[in-house]
Amino acid sequence: MWRRAHDRFNRSLDRVFQVVEGIGNDELHNQLMACANELADLQPRVRVVCTQAQKLTPSEEEFVPERTFDVHRALTKAANDLATSARCWR
Repeated sequence: MWRRAHDRFNRSLDRVFQVVEGIGNDELHNQLMACANELADLQPRVRVVCTQAQKLTPSEEEFVPERTFDVHRALTKAANDLATSARCWR
């Protein structure tokens, strides 16, 4: 479950970069690329959070352990927000 949360964040971030690459306006492209790079800087932290959560509450199923439910919800929200941003930037 934690690996999927990590992968979902990364896929959403990849989508952001794909959308930014398709923007023809140089000024807007550069501004959005700076934002996307800042978000990419979070990838190592997301990995650490997921790794620690897996150690704390191991889960190989879809079930989200209550003890780390808020962490999972925050990761899911972050991935969804990234995907939504990518759709808005298109």
